[in-house]
Amino acid sequence: MPSPLFLKKIGNLKLSRPALPVFLAFVFCLSAADSVKDMKLGLECLNAGSYLLSGISSGAITCSMPLYDTLGTFWLNLGWSPARFFLASYFGTYLLVFCAGALLCGYWPGIASLLAAGLFEKYGGFNYSAEQSFYSFLVMLVLALTLLSRRENTVKSSLLAGLAVGFSMLARTPLILFAPAFAFCGWFCSGGRSRAFVLRSLVFLAAAYVLLIPWGVVRYPISGKFSLFDDRRAAQNVVASAKFTVFAMEGDYRRLAGIGADDSVIDLFFREVSQKPFLFALTVLRRLWNVFLFDPLLFGLLFAALLASRDRERLFNFLLPVCYLLTHSMLSIEKRYFYPLIYVIPPLLVGSFWPRRGGGGPARCFVAEKTALALFWLCFCVVMAVEGLVISYPGRSARSAREDKDLRLAVKRWPDDFGVRELVCNELREKGDYTGFYKCLDSYSKKFDDKVKEYFLLARASRKPAGLALPRDLEMKCLIIRM
Repeated sequence: MPSPLFLKKIGNLKLSRPALPVFLAFVFCLSAADSVKDMKLGLECLNAGSYLLSGISSGAITCSMPLYDTLGTFWLNLGWSPARFFLASYFGTYLLVFCAGALLCGYWPGIASLLAAGLFEKYGGFNYSAEQSFYSFLVMLVLALTLLSRRENTVKSSLLAGLAVGFSMLARTPLILFAPAFAFCGWFCSGGRSRAFVLRSLVFLAAAYVLLIPWGVVRYPISGKFSLFDDRRAAQNVVASAKFTVFAMEGDYRRLAGIGADDSVIDLFFREVSQKPFLFALTVLRRLWNVFLFDPLLFGLLFAALLASRDRERLFNFLLPVCYLLTHSMLSIEKRYFYPLIYVIPPLLVGSFWPRRGGGGPARCFVAEKTALALFWLCFCVVMAVEGLVISYPGRSARSAREDKDLRLAVKRWPDDFGVRELVCNELREKGDYTGFYKCLDSYSKKFDDKVKEYFLLARASRKPAGLALPRDLEMKCLIIRM
């Protein structure tokens, strides 16, 4: 009979199991903290969120998807640092890496996945980015919830997995085709032919896109067309892709394409691709090759794991990274687009090469299941708050247009909102008060540490703008100012 001391040690070991992935994720956060202490969220990318949050009427809200912009703006209005925003999503991402690995093979494969992701990130040469870190969290949530739905095969799990896909598309849209691909592969790989499977698939598909409908409805009277996605933000990449370039480009993309301000870049893309399909296919292959060169070890192992996975169920596990890679390769690429795959691929590699139990399927890991669901419900609350802002925006913006003609009330309500402050400065410029405008801009650049506007003011006052040092990571924007 085991001794009481032995039983106590076993009990302590079980209690420590949930703590280990939390501890390892915390260690990775500590290792990244010094590198991201001066991180910025990129104010020029958050204007849409600022107007959506404050209710100020502006067509700029259609420039990007609402989730990241609004959450980032709200975070800054609370006075919290961008570094903490990054670390919060970074910590959640590592917990979800553990969850994905554990859902595939069990607790220790989950730990191995977490450690492997840390190593790939450290040696992969990717730069830290607040937006990419947040999006990585959402993509990992999709992976964890789809793995959970495949294990449970219930309508509820399909609903949650579909909503997770919808969360990701409210931030960015590379997973636009993932939901139908997942349903199709479920039919083909898992042998789903029953009515229950059809019901689960329909629930999954509906949940994936339903959250985008309020956004499309709100955008329609502003942009003049019904669209669920950030086609304006993607327009530059679409034009670059129509020109069959591998990498994304900067500059006046409409002038490059020879189209007017009202012409559709989507029409241009399909017209060019239909005329030169073989060149387009060759360009896609060139992009995939350059993606491989971004991190040969990571993507080489992914390719090896795909070759080693001989049964359909194992191949099904790789749907998310394959769909992600193919979708991005349709358009021109940048290395930062593939940052989420640093976290997505390691648990799939571990799940592919980890020895299988003799008794059949993988051991259940309740820690991983509960952690994934807890993070889902946390994200659900945030998304519902943003959806509420989206749905109420037409009424709030109409009221704002009546009450805040000089923006004074908006400044009182949102004293620390960079978007409102910038509008105040622009209003002075439009009135012809350039002295007041430059003073306002100087105050703005200091308050929000906006290096681009600070450089603009220095270049304007300098006799030799070419001699001014360019801010790190903002060289192109400042060089445009100098021109």
